[in-house]
Amino acid sequence: MANYPGIEPWMLSGEIEFHLEGWWIGGYSQKMMVKWADHDVFVKDLTEMQKRYLWEKMIPAQRKQMNDVYGNTSMGGMLGYLKNRPEDWGPELNERIAQYQRGVSGWAEVRKNAQRKHTPPEVFQFVDDKDQFIAAHADKLKPEDITKINEGAETVQKLGQMIAVLELKKIEIAVKGLSGGLIGIITDYCTGFMTHGAHYVSDAIATVVSKIIDLGRNAANKSLSPAEQINLINQQLDLARATLGQEIADQRAMWARLVGEEPQQPPQAGNIELSILFLVDCSGSMGGPKIEAAKQAVINSVDRTNDGKTEWALLGFGGSCTCWQVVDFTADPAAVQSAAAGLTAGGGTPLTYAIYKATSYLVKNGHGQTGRLIVLCDGENNCQLREGGGRSEAAAGLRSIISTHNLAAPVRQP
Repeated sequence: MANYPGIEPWMLSGEIEFHLEGWWIGGYSQKMMVKWADHDVFVKDLTEMQKRYLWEKMIPAQRKQMNDVYGNTSMGGMLGYLKNRPEDWGPELNERIAQYQRGVSGWAEVRKNAQRKHTPPEVFQFVDDKDQFIAAHADKLKPEDITKINEGAETVQKLGQMIAVLELKKIEIAVKGLSGGLIGIITDYCTGFMTHGAHYVSDAIATVVSKIIDLGRNAANKSLSPAEQINLINQQLDLARATLGQEIADQRAMWARLVGEEPQQPPQAGNIELSILFLVDCSGSMGGPKIEAAKQAVINSVDRTNDGKTEWALLGFGGSCTCWQVVDFTADPAAVQSAAAGLTAGGGTPLTYAIYKATSYLVKNGHGQTGRLIVLCDGENNCQLREGGGRSEAAAGLRSIISTHNLAAPVRQP
């Protein structure tokens, strides 16, 4: 008892049972009481130290009994846990109780399984391949090589975890209709990858987190509806998926170099003859079969043009009437195809503005002697006014680009 000042003699008893106050003259009270030895007291009236002592003294059966009683308060179910228990126990102890209950109820395992379900399958395949690679080349690999391989696998797993968490948070927003939750999601779950859970932070994670945070900051002063928050998370997911695909390709190339094999190198910028930019409509009207057809069209087109002289980039448009980079120009077909496979649909259709942005992007960033813009879209512009330029401004800018760079000239076949 030396560690628990204020503990009275009757509190030494292990006879503990919880109940609601019950009927009184004015009606029925749902305030939590604990019958402790020969005393019957309100939990909220105990001191902080007495509550802590009570919780640590309780055996699992008593903790379950208390949890069951809270489940019967405030018209039953979650309100008893979310309102009555924090009021009785205070924030610190309530969190300890919540962690315990999640563990014994199996909720922690449910969340773990949900996260695993939303982790891209290529992450698990990569980890299995990594273990097999180490076992197959144990005689060639130095301890520091194995460390490097495992660190790379950790990066891939962290990227997969980031994707899963964002997917789960998107579902949470859709179900609860949260408002203003976007910045909290970015802060709690993305920046956390920079400071927790890994003994180092790779360049890939640092870069994608930075881009994801930038997306959030651009929306920080806007009042976003739940649908707009989901659309913005979809943009963050596109970035994370593209980074995942590139990281997996980079890691496999590194494995080959460690054992003296020559990894397949993508063409150098100087060898590129054709730059293809895919501009994919990710607005709400593209949901279902349409977005799936667009994704498959990108994948098939990359396959057909993978001749060692072509590079590709991928932009999406939709969401809150924006156009965003999914994959920068690269000669790695897997990176583009993986990113395309992860595209989702939602929001408006800033078609004119997106074409203007994509054309400018192609002219500025493409390395090929020839450039092609492939637009996959199902409708007309319905975002005439948007921050950063309306329909007329975008159209004027597009005419200027076409004129300056002679984009109307016939395109040479590859």
